[in-house]
Amino acid sequence: MLLALGYLGSHSGKLTNRLVKELFLNLEEYQPTLPEIINNPTTGLNIKAKYWGDNLSRKPNLSHLKASPSDGNRLLPNIIDKQQSGINNSQQFGIGINNSQQFGIGINNSQQFGVSNSQQFGVSNSQQSGVSNSQQFGVNNSEQDARTTAAGTLRDRTTTNLQQLGLPLKAGGIKIKNPSSEEATLIWSKSQDSPTASLPVGAKHWGNNLSAQPNISNPNASPSDEGGFKTTPIELEFSLRELQFAAEVVAQVEVNQSIRKKVIEKLVVTVLGLDTDFEDDVTKQLLRLLRQIEQFNSKGEVINQLQQAVDNLALSDEVRVKARLAIFYIACGEVGTRLVNQVTAIVSQLEPTLFGEIKDLVAELGEEMTSALEATRQHYCGESESQKALIFLTAMSYLRTDKYDQAIVLLEEITEQPDDNLSPYIDWALASCYQAKDKLEQAVEYYQQCFEKLEPYIEPTALLLFWRNRGVCHRLHSKYEKAIGCFQRMLEITREICKPKNEALALYHIGRSYQEWGKYKEAIAHHQQSLQLYEQLDLQQNVANQWYWMGESYRVWSKYEQALDHQQQCLAIRQKLEKQSSVALAYYQVGRIYQDWGQYEDAIAYYQQSRQLYEQLELQKSVAYRWYNLADCYREWGKYEQAIECELQELSISQQLDDQPDIADAYYQLGRIYQDWGKYEQAIAYYQQSRELYELLEKRQNVATRWYNLADCYRAWGKYEQAVEHQQQCLTIRQQLEDQSSIASAHFQLGYINQDWGKYEQAIAQFQQSRQLYEQLERKKNVANQWYWLAVCYRKLGKYEQAVECELKDLAIRQQLDDQPNIADAYYQLGRIYQDWGKYEQAIAYHQQSLQLYEQLDPQENVAWQWTWLGVCYREWGEYEQALKCEFKYLEIFQQLDKQPNIADAYYGLGRIYQEWGKYEEAIAYYQQSRQLYEQLEKQKDVAWQCYWLADCYREWGKYEQALKCQQQCLTIQQKLEDLSDVALAYYQLGRIYQEWGKYEDAITHYQQSHQLYKQLDLKQDVACQWTWLGVCYREWGKYEQALKCELKYLEIFQQLDDQQNIADAYYGLGRIYQEWGKYEEAIAYHQQSRQLYEQLDLQQEVANQWSW
Repeated sequence: MLLALGYLGSHSGKLTNRLVKELFLNLEEYQPTLPEIINNPTTGLNIKAKYWGDNLSRKPNLSHLKASPSDGNRLLPNIIDKQQSGINNSQQFGIGINNSQQFGIGINNSQQFGVSNSQQFGVSNSQQSGVSNSQQFGVNNSEQDARTTAAGTLRDRTTTNLQQLGLPLKAGGIKIKNPSSEEATLIWSKSQDSPTASLPVGAKHWGNNLSAQPNISNPNASPSDEGGFKTTPIELEFSLRELQFAAEVVAQVEVNQSIRKKVIEKLVVTVLGLDTDFEDDVTKQLLRLLRQIEQFNSKGEVINQLQQAVDNLALSDEVRVKARLAIFYIACGEVGTRLVNQVTAIVSQLEPTLFGEIKDLVAELGEEMTSALEATRQHYCGESESQKALIFLTAMSYLRTDKYDQAIVLLEEITEQPDDNLSPYIDWALASCYQAKDKLEQAVEYYQQCFEKLEPYIEPTALLLFWRNRGVCHRLHSKYEKAIGCFQRMLEITREICKPKNEALALYHIGRSYQEWGKYKEAIAHHQQSLQLYEQLDLQQNVANQWYWMGESYRVWSKYEQALDHQQQCLAIRQKLEKQSSVALAYYQVGRIYQDWGQYEDAIAYYQQSRQLYEQLELQKSVAYRWYNLADCYREWGKYEQAIECELQELSISQQLDDQPDIADAYYQLGRIYQDWGKYEQAIAYYQQSRELYELLEKRQNVATRWYNLADCYRAWGKYEQAVEHQQQCLTIRQQLEDQSSIASAHFQLGYINQDWGKYEQAIAQFQQSRQLYEQLERKKNVANQWYWLAVCYRKLGKYEQAVECELKDLAIRQQLDDQPNIADAYYQLGRIYQDWGKYEQAIAYHQQSLQLYEQLDPQENVAWQWTWLGVCYREWGEYEQALKCEFKYLEIFQQLDKQPNIADAYYGLGRIYQEWGKYEEAIAYYQQSRQLYEQLEKQKDVAWQCYWLADCYREWGKYEQALKCQQQCLTIQQKLEDLSDVALAYYQLGRIYQEWGKYEDAITHYQQSHQLYKQLDLKQDVACQWTWLGVCYREWGKYEQALKCELKYLEIFQQLDDQQNIADAYYGLGRIYQEWGKYEEAIAYHQQSRQLYEQLDLQQEVANQWSW
């Protein structure tokens, strides 16, 4: 190799070409041919079957961004990360070889030779070398003998015994072993009974001859039989890097035509024969090399080889389409007439399969095609048909992330020019654009127009890809029945035309649709059928993917043990396939299961394994994503310092990569961590940084979302005016973008803020606006959600009849949609309403219905939650034994699931029951257990709450010193967490303790501190509550005038809020003050007002209490 490189600039082209030929002798070992690849039905290339996700989101969904393949992302478990090749356009294919057995030397890249890319082999072209073509490879005659001897030595060291490898090929695809490493290997099959040599792309191989006809002496003989005798296949391997090296030389050095032709043939056969698609990095590398060879030599040899494959009717449609698209990509390397001709030819032959493959090509390589298409389109003045074809395919080249608006402009330009043949594909392309932009109503409309135009003259079986795309759109739109209907049509077509690989894909899509619909049994059944088909086809990568999706179904179903079992199966297969990037992704998914399970240490261990493997592969973007997952896991665990450390690692990598969207997303995640930590100022600062960066990037949808996050942070902080202000900013942008679904979501958030603020009328108005918009959009699931929140709002307002009315509407829609999990949730909400209404029998009946349905659906966490709500209902009703039974059920389930935070919560629930039962020792024992477990989990906010309840229990027990000690611990933690609303509550509890201890001055001091903090936070309801507690304290102290002033303040605030239940309570409080003051007439008058209002509200328990007073 070194000798050959040294002679390239001398004077004897003959000797140099001989050395180059010796150098490439190893390629003789690599002899796959196309006909033999496609004649095996189990491995025949099917480049359509590839989608393992539905959208272009960058990260996997863990309830927000970075979501996993289940959040609907186009996250592909079975392909290589896009940065894996380490190749970019500016320095494609620098040589990197280190294989001492084959070459006897070690070469890494052009810099190790001390030359630039243009000088890498001594010359680049005739202009660069300064010599003519005939002189370009010359050497001195005086040196020829010595160098010929050296060439012989080089040949001996770089070749193997080709006679041992000159075996006929078995029909089968070319696969790549361990594609992520420098030792990536091509694997193909040979048949032991036939000495077939490498065939040209256009040749047909039936047995051992080049006849165009099969062996008709035995009508049952297969293409691999001779005279009915079946050959025995063997698998052979060849270094991918050697093939790439050969291509790199031919792409940069003028070599002998026979050598060049051989390299081109092998490259073309490999590209078309690989069992990969355009998303695969190796496929893209080889396509780029073919384009470089074509551009460097300008002889049309690459396109001619590919055209032979296109014209060869013996090849499968899939291979011929792939060849046509390869020609299109290569032609986009140069501006001019050849590109116009190729574009016109492709558009004239458009049919659904070809259109779908163009979409897939441009999604991966469109950025490398647009410039030539744009330049040619803008300067072309020829026939209108070719002009329209250029506009159409230029628009198609923009069908990729962040370029959909450019595509829409061009497509709408040619929409105005009638063309019956092109029109349906323009509609299809527009549907794809609007689908990617989440404008699903427009997408569905264009899909329908496309179908109506294609149906009259396209065979139904040709619409397989159309039904898949339309089904995905319906699924993204949450229209699961329609989605499944489309995939069922796809399934019928695959069975009719006997395409088992596409049949398996259709079954997968049906499974995904059921999974997102919440029908997990049906989802798993279809994923299982898909898996079995892939096993029959021996497509192990796809088998692994189906294990992945079954594991994902079990994860969202909260069946974590089954989820782990299935995900481990996926991991095992990927490890055998030695696809390291896919192994890293499987580690991530196992970590995600453990995170959802609440087993954070195990989750972190797997996230770390995934990160370390990506680091070995030098996939920095994936490394950054794993830091994101680690940060998210620590955040959920309540370990905020570690969460910040991990997120700063992600931010650092994104900054090194200059990945501005990921930098903005890292700022968002930092804000989220600080928000959960209760450090709202820092959270807001990071949300602002994220928003400002998205503004610079002109990503207005993301800008709106950051306004949304800022509003949510101010809401959590209790700063409701700022929350409303920021949410209005979000709403304004979404209105400008005319994104109706997002506008409806913004109205919902405004309702949620006002509900927390205690402004129930404003909240109800916003929920109604959101609901009406969703009704116009025919988004029934979202309409039901708004009825649910209206019910919650009316319940909190104490308007129980309206609450029941709204919740019954929610329930009716859920029943129409057959949405079983949300039907169960509606029963729960009805139970909550009747529980707050004091109608415990009805409440328990609905809680029981919810429980029974969740038990049928078998999501154990939801079953557990219904047990705890039954326990709370029985506790409030004073039925403590039944309450205990229910709470122990809740505890038992979470002990089985080993979810420690929920176990701690169950201990707290048991403490509450015993406290209200007056069994203080038992209550304190359970509160202590809960606190200790939260301390182990390092969840400081929950530790503070258990200190609060311990103080409350000691207070009721009359043990005021212990109560003060516990409450001081609570206050200290809340102050460290800087959560002012919780600090205010801690001051209130200290006031209660001092009040019951008879230390009224101390009590009033702490009530005043609490009151002032709530006033700063503008929490009017809490301010009012502190007025009433001050009033109670003054009343017990015998200072009735001060008590009256405080109670009247309480009444005034709730009259402003129109909170009828609390107005009735204020009348009761005034009656109590006058009664203890001995002013009985005034007392009776206020008790009467209180009773009458409670009667209007149908609060019979309160009515009874007022009769008592």
